[in-house]
Amino acid sequence: TEEGYVCENPLRDFSYEAHKKWVEANRSLKERVEAEETKNEGYLKEFLAYAKYKGLCKATIHKYKVGCEHLFQYLESLGLEDIRKTSKEILKGYLNYLGQSKNREGEALSLNTQICHLISIKKFYKYLEKYGILEKVLSNILEYPKCPRGLSTAGMSHQEVMKLLNLIADKDEKAIRDRALIELLYSSGVRANELSKLKFANVDIKSGMLKVDVPKGGKD
Repeated sequence: TEEGYVCENPLRDFSYEAHKKWVEANRSLKERVEAEETKNEGYLKEFLAYAKYKGLCKATIHKYKVGCEHLFQYLESLGLEDIRKTSKEILKGYLNYLGQSKNREGEALSLNTQICHLISIKKFYKYLEKYGILEKVLSNILEYPKCPRGLSTAGMSHQEVMKLLNLIADKDEKAIRDRALIELLYSSGVRANELSKLKFANVDIKSGMLKVDVPKGGKD
C-alpha cells in the first residue's frame, strides 16, 4: 500500500507509482548481483542504473562510476569483492589510500579529484543503505579533505607589481591617485568594487588605516 511504502520503503525519494515500476524492474537485484563477475560490479551497475532513472546527466553518472571504481581498486587490494563486508576501519584506510593516489601522469590527485571521488562513493553508500544492501550506515565515515584557504591563483609577483607601478611615470595628481590605488589593492587585499566606493572619511592617514563599509560577508 502507499501508506506502507511511505513508512517502510528506503527509497522515499521516489513517488509511489515510480517506485512500483522501479521495484518491478529490479526485484531480483540481489539474485542478479550474485551472477555478476564480482558483487561490487553488480551493485555498481544497479547504482548507475538508478542514477540514470533519476535523470542525472551522463557526465555525473560517469563521475560516479570512476569514483566507485577507484574505491574498488582499494578493496581488491584487500581481497574484498563484496562491499557489504566493508567497515569503518576499511573506509578510513581508503581515505589514506585516496590521499596517496596518483593520476596517469604520476602526479598526486588534486583535492578537487579527491572530493569528486568521495562525493561519488558517498552517493553509492547512501544508495546501498537506502536500498537495504548495507545493514549499517557507513557513508558518514567519508569526510572530505580540507581545502587550503587563500587566493585561487598565485597572483602577481613583487617584480610584476613594481613593473606596473613604474608605468605611472607622471607626477600630477591623477598619476599620484592611480599609484595610490594600485598600491592599496596590492597591499591590503581590498576588492576593486570596495575600493571604487571608498570614501575619504573612511581613510585615516595618520594611523595608515581605512574602513570598508560593506565588504564581502557583510561585516565592516
